[in-house]
Amino acid sequence: MIPRLALCLSVALALLAPPSCSANKEPPPDAAPFDSAGSDASAPPADASSDDAVHAWTGASPHVAAAVLTNQHAGWRNPDCAACHQDVHAAGYGLAACVGCHGANGAPFRKVHGQHVANDDCTGCHADRHAPAKIADSDCRVCHGFQEPDDVCGTKESVDVVVIGAGGGGLSAAAALAKGGLEVAVLEQSYKVGGCAATFNRAGYRFEASLHGFDGLNPDTGMNVKLLQDLGILDRLEPVHCDPMYQAVYPDFSYDIPADVEAYRDLLKQEFPAEAEGIDALFDEMIDLNRILSAVLAAQAEGKPIPDDVSVEDLTKLQGYMALTLTDVVSKFLTDPRLIALWTQLAGFAGGSPDDVAGLFFIAMWNSYHIGGYYYFEGGSQSVPDALAEVVQENGGQILTSSRASRIDLKEGKVTRVRTEDGRCFDTRYVVSNANAPDTLLKMVGKENLPAEYVEKLDSMTVGLSAFVIYLGVDQDYSDYFPGTHGIMINDGYDTVDFFEAVSDCAPERTAFAISNYTVSDPGNAPPGKNAIVIVSQLGYDCGQEWKANLPYEEYKALKEDLARQYIERAEVYLPGLSEHIEVMEVATPRTVQAFTLNPRGSIFGWDNTVAQSMMGRLPQQTPITNLYLAGAWTFPGGGQSAVLISGATAARTILALEKERTSGDR
Repeated sequence: MIPRLALCLSVALALLAPPSCSANKEPPPDAAPFDSAGSDASAPPADASSDDAVHAWTGASPHVAAAVLTNQHAGWRNPDCAACHQDVHAAGYGLAACVGCHGANGAPFRKVHGQHVANDDCTGCHADRHAPAKIADSDCRVCHGFQEPDDVCGTKESVDVVVIGAGGGGLSAAAALAKGGLEVAVLEQSYKVGGCAATFNRAGYRFEASLHGFDGLNPDTGMNVKLLQDLGILDRLEPVHCDPMYQAVYPDFSYDIPADVEAYRDLLKQEFPAEAEGIDALFDEMIDLNRILSAVLAAQAEGKPIPDDVSVEDLTKLQGYMALTLTDVVSKFLTDPRLIALWTQLAGFAGGSPDDVAGLFFIAMWNSYHIGGYYYFEGGSQSVPDALAEVVQENGGQILTSSRASRIDLKEGKVTRVRTEDGRCFDTRYVVSNANAPDTLLKMVGKENLPAEYVEKLDSMTVGLSAFVIYLGVDQDYSDYFPGTHGIMINDGYDTVDFFEAVSDCAPERTAFAISNYTVSDPGNAPPGKNAIVIVSQLGYDCGQEWKANLPYEEYKALKEDLARQYIERAEVYLPGLSEHIEVMEVATPRTVQAFTLNPRGSIFGWDNTVAQSMMGRLPQQTPITNLYLAGAWTFPGGGQSAVLISGATAARTILALEKERTSGDR
C-alpha cells in the first residue's frame, strides 16, 4: 500500500564511504558508510589477533577537506591506489570509489576543445595511459573532469529526459521512461546506484545501508507486485517472506509480531483481552481503509480522478483521517498504554512520535506490511536498484555515476539543460529530479525562477530526522536470538513521546533502538558461522554541536565512538558477549548521512511526516516549472523503499502521457 516509510530509517542509513586510498597517518574525517567504503585503520584495535579485535573501521567520508589527497601524499598523481592499499577498507574497490572521498589525486582536468567532446572511449587516444592500474575506461572522467566554465559546456549531449539521482525514485522513473521509448540519461553523484537502497561490503560482510524490509509483495494482496511487474524487475528479484515481522521488546513483555494481519489481531486479543472489542474495531477499520486507499491509488495509476469501486462515504471517511495524528487515530480504539505503545511501534519508521506522525501515513504503511506482506530480498536491497539500472540500460538509457548535477538551465520558464559539476551539459525536454527537493528547487533552479508563494512554502517546511547506525561484522552466530526474522525492536518504556525527546536531547540511554541480523534472512550477508548485525537509532542533527562539525575530527570521532559503545552495551543484554566478537565496525551519524546523500541535516525521511507535510501535503511530482518533476522521499507519497518507486513511476507516467499527446498532435 503506501509504502513503507522511510526506512532509510529502520535500519538505518549509514552510508557507505568509498574506500580510502590515502596513506595519511591521520585518519580522514567522518566515518563512512554508503556503499562500499569504509574502513580504514583509523581506529585499529590493540591486537588484531585478540578475540575482540576490530579489523575494519571507517575513517573517511566525502566532502571533508581533511580526507582529500594533496601533493604531500607519497602516491601523488599515481592512479593505482590498490598498489599500496590492497587491504584498506577490508575490500577492493574501483578508482571511482576512492575519488569519492579522497579526490582525483592531482589528475589534470581535460581542456574544453573538440577532441574531448565525447566522454566514452578515452582509450582511443590514451590506450597506454595508466595501463598497470587497470582502470575502467568509464572511470577516466571521474578524475579527468572538465573545469566548469560559467557558460561553456565541456561536452554537449541531447536526450529526451535527464534524471537527477539514481536512488529508487530516480531509477524507477528512468526505467519506466526508457521502457516507454524515451532516451534517458541518469546522473548520479555517487559512484554507484541505489541511494538509500544500497548495500556495502566489509571483509566478507554485506551490510544494508538502510533497508529493513519491503512491503506489499503478497501475490494476492500486495499492491507493489504490479508496480515491480510494470517496472520490469519482479522476475529479476528473489523476495524472502518474513513472518514474524520483528520482535517487540518492552519492560513487561516481549512479542514476536506476526506479519499476517489476522494472526496479529489474534495475538493482541489473546494478550490484552480487556481491549478485545477495540482491537477488533481497529483492525476492521485498517482493513476497510486499505480497501479504499488501494482503490484510490489504483485509479491514480490508471489516470482516473475517482475510483470506480468506492462510495462518497468511503472518500469522506478517508478525508476525515487526513487531519488526524497517529495518537488521534489510536485513541479512538485503544486505552491501555502498553497496547498503544506496542501497536504504534512502527511510528519510528515514519520518523516521529505518535503525537506528531500523520495518522493516514502510518495507516498506509502499516497496511502495506500487514496486509500486503513483509519481505527481504536475496542479495539485499541493492538488488532492486541494480535491477532497475539493468532495465534502463537494456532500453537504451545511460547511467552516469560520479556525475553530480550542479545547475538546471531555464528558458522562458522551461528546463532546457542540466549541467554537471565537471562541465558536461545535457540538453533535454524533461527533467525528473530524485535529488533532495530544497537543493533541486532553491539551488539548481534558483529561487528567482520560482513563484514567491512556492518558495515561501518550501522555506516553511520542516526536514525529517536522520539516523545513528552501527554496522557490526561479528564472528559469532546469533541467529537463535532472533525470532525467525531479522529484527528486534528495543523499548525501555511505553512513553513513545519520551523516546523522541531523547532523540532531541542526544540521550542514547533513553532512545528506542533496533537490532537487525540480516544473516537470518539471507545467510549470504556474512561468512559461514558469522553475522552481519546493524544497530540503529535516531539522534538529532544538533547532537554534540552538530556532531562537532567545526571542531577537530578527533572530537567528532570520539563522540560517535562513545555513543556507539553505549548502544553496543545496551544490545549486549539481548546478544550476550557481542562486543567480544566484533571483527568489523562502521559508525554512521547524521553528518555521515548528509555527506553521502547531500540531504539537508542528513534527513532519511525527506520532509517531516507530520499531518501538514504528509500524503497530499507532500510536494507533488509536478513543480511550477512545467517540464520539471520530482521523485523520491520529498514528494508524494513519501519516504520508504516502495514509496519512492511509486513516486518515480508516477512522474514517468505523467511524462509519457504528455508525449502521447504530443505525438498524437503531430499526426
